[in-house]
Amino acid sequence: MVLELSAWSGGVAGTELTGTDRSNAKGPIQVVWPLAPYLASSAWAVTETGRRLDYGPTRRPRNRDGPVRRAMLARNRLRGDEMTEEARLIETEHGLVPDGEGWFIVNAGAARWRHNEQFGSYCSFEGEARFPHVGVNIHVLEPGQPACMYHREDQQEDFLVLSGRCLLLVDEQERELRQWDFFHAAPGTNHVFVGAGDGACAILMLGRRDPDTKIVYPRSELAAKHQCSVETETPNPREAYAAVEPSETGTAPPMFR
Repeated sequence: MVLELSAWSGGVAGTELTGTDRSNAKGPIQVVWPLAPYLASSAWAVTETGRRLDYGPTRRPRNRDGPVRRAMLARNRLRGDEMTEEARLIETEHGLVPDGEGWFIVNAGAARWRHNEQFGSYCSFEGEARFPHVGVNIHVLEPGQPACMYHREDQQEDFLVLSGRCLLLVDEQERELRQWDFFHAAPGTNHVFVGAGDGACAILMLGRRDPDTKIVYPRSELAAKHQCSVETETPNPREAYAAVEPSETGTAPPMFR
């Protein structure tokens, strides 16, 4: 939602590989799989002349890193050729942090959190390796505390209130939400959450990660009343959050301990 916007979308169309194929190909090879790494039984590519070249089930492109490599690993894991390894959980002074891109299980109360005086506390469950496809976090807000700046994206976002109460500012309307209320933000929906009630509110937030995501921070009179509107509309997150103090790393809020 608000905090970390850059991520890999998972698509590999148009990714240039190093070198050329041995089959007298002219020019660089470009992978053209939007979904094929997850569905096909063998890898294939085309040259800049448009001729298809089959790699076969065991031959792989020469680029060993980046989105092409990740897509091929995902395909092999789906076929059962390679097992996903469990990521280690590293104990830090602020909580457990996953090390690696494998699967893991961690309790939210034991995980590392970040805290911001203006925008509350959140846990993204990530270490150095960020989730490539979907951003996940739990956000905790005190009464009157907004989660971020009022904004809209061209991607879907979804939210579930886990506990407490909050206000949802959506397209210049104000709605009150309580535990187990679900909000689906279709692409282009202006929105922000503000803590309400007598205590802390916890919200599960989910959003697709795509490097081409477009985001806009509009000027809003309603959001301005809750100190979460920009003065001038901007598509630039750096401008929208220029006056916000950096978040600090810490342990889980009391409600999760």
